[in-house]
Amino acid sequence: MASGGSIENAVTRLLWNTLKVLEEHDFQKFKRELSKIQPKEGYERIELESVAGLSPAALATLLYSHYGRSHCVEVTVEVLRAIGQVQQAEHLLDMLQTGERFVEKNKEFLTQQAYNVERIIEELLQEGVLSSTQRDSIMAESTNQKRMQKLYELVPVWDATAKYCLYNVLRRNTLSLFLQYAGDELTLYSSAFESWIVNLGSEDKPFDVESSSGTGSSPKCMACSSQEEDGAEEVKPEITGGKDGKKEIYRAHFPRSGFFRCTETDLKFLVRMATTIEYEYSFWESHLPAGIPSEWMEAGPVFDIRAEPRAVEAIHLPHFLCLSGTAERKLSVSEMCIGHVVDGNLYLEKPDAVRPFHAVLRNPSFSPMGVILLSASFPFIPVHCLVLLYRVIRAADITLHLYLIPNNHGLEKAVEKDEKRRGHSFLVDKPPHTSRPLKFNTRYRVSSPSEAEINPQELKFIYLTSDSRQLYTEIYSKDLQEGMQLTLTKASQEGKMEHSPLWATFLRAGDIKPPVAFSTSLCSDPSLTEHQPSSSLQAQHKGLHFVEQHREQLIQRVTSVSPVLDQLYGHVLTNEQYQSIRGMPTPQEQMRLLYSFMPSWDVACKDLFLDALKKTNNHLLQDLQGQ
Repeated sequence: MASGGSIENAVTRLLWNTLKVLEEHDFQKFKRELSKIQPKEGYERIELESVAGLSPAALATLLYSHYGRSHCVEVTVEVLRAIGQVQQAEHLLDMLQTGERFVEKNKEFLTQQAYNVERIIEELLQEGVLSSTQRDSIMAESTNQKRMQKLYELVPVWDATAKYCLYNVLRRNTLSLFLQYAGDELTLYSSAFESWIVNLGSEDKPFDVESSSGTGSSPKCMACSSQEEDGAEEVKPEITGGKDGKKEIYRAHFPRSGFFRCTETDLKFLVRMATTIEYEYSFWESHLPAGIPSEWMEAGPVFDIRAEPRAVEAIHLPHFLCLSGTAERKLSVSEMCIGHVVDGNLYLEKPDAVRPFHAVLRNPSFSPMGVILLSASFPFIPVHCLVLLYRVIRAADITLHLYLIPNNHGLEKAVEKDEKRRGHSFLVDKPPHTSRPLKFNTRYRVSSPSEAEINPQELKFIYLTSDSRQLYTEIYSKDLQEGMQLTLTKASQEGKMEHSPLWATFLRAGDIKPPVAFSTSLCSDPSLTEHQPSSSLQAQHKGLHFVEQHREQLIQRVTSVSPVLDQLYGHVLTNEQYQSIRGMPTPQEQMRLLYSFMPSWDVACKDLFLDALKKTNNHLLQDLQGQ
């Protein structure tokens, strides 16, 4: 076993997947039959006492090490059939043949399109599929295409397990390419694909992580995606505002009676007549000083809608709950409400219908409104989610912010506003939808096979209101010459198998180039040139944050440190750090100790420090910016 309890290689993992689904009494029968079976010449039987206390993972590892990559599968299939587990035996062979057929069928495509080739070759060496001599011969080629061609010269003499290893390595290292191209083909090969990419696809077509584009598009969920085809006619609203901190206001013109969907907000209106409706995103906290009561949580955006009386027969308000399961649907329908704010008070109204992505209210009266759910239900209901990637221009080299949020366009707008407030950044155009719904209070892991620095690697998916700063992971890389694959999975527990990808993308250098309009505004932004000496600009080019550029001045000139510490407590500083700094006798010593913790901070922590300084020492900040 590898450290941390993980499975060492593809075939061992395949055996583990097969053994772990056996009932306990069948698993014990497997062990007894294994001790009786007579292996082919050259191999010895495994004694019962050697396997008596082994878990499925440990037994899979023993089978591989004892019988070797090819014969361990043959033995496992023979034992399964002997104990009456014929279906599991056929499933194991089907999985193996899925990889074999994929490798053989897609030779030309993989030769031309595969990336991360050096890592693929190294992992095949680790799997024992390639020898060191073969590895060196392949890597001596000058391009990825030539390396893949050289690799495929070896494939015809490989057995099914070796081809399966290549399939598995390709799946792990070229995931976005694999999912984009392979979905339809693998469904034709075998239902086994669904077991490997657990529920990454519907019955007819596996979910294509790279097939949708942009945010604000229709929700993508394998369980729900075909359940809300209601024939709504799409309407693109006029958008005003959105600059200088003003809210965006949407103005939709409906030319006649009918059923319409706003392309920007996913609001749907059933209107009785030709009419014009104005609406904007809002926050509960904008209308209720304490927000909605703690026993409720928002389950979709809050809208402030203005319409002519009786013009709207029904409104469909978007929500981000996944209601594909019978239990989830019953629970959510019974505990879902539409909240209205009237004269500073919250009124609750039961929806007339609940659909996969919308709650329906007939004959509505309009005030700030949105879908809410009893808080106690949230841990049990999965939610549709988005992964947003922002490229930060002012940060060092290539810095990305990755957000994991519910599929709430109001939250998307809040993230966009927050990124703009902190400096120059732009949304990277990559498909945002996770392939499966996620659950709150669960940890998810961001990973990459490249040398990228990811901090933190694990995100706890928690509920944050729309007016709160959303959490993100920072991803840093010196360059993208070889590209960068990013993958989101559920964080594995100790001794558990790694989970299947929930989202994946491959970044190329061209993907993170600023749009032309953005580049123009960046070059013309006076904040980057006015009031800043050349040394400050040089520091920015070196990737130094404002609080790092002005370290000495801030240490000497911040005289009221306690309010800054109070702002950072629990977000940036631990209780021990907070108390240690408070114990220093002078403001200068307090600031020096505070700065001593900064090397472990990411950009988000430095941003919080800067925000705290703006709130407590704004005149000093303005003076430093004007030097």
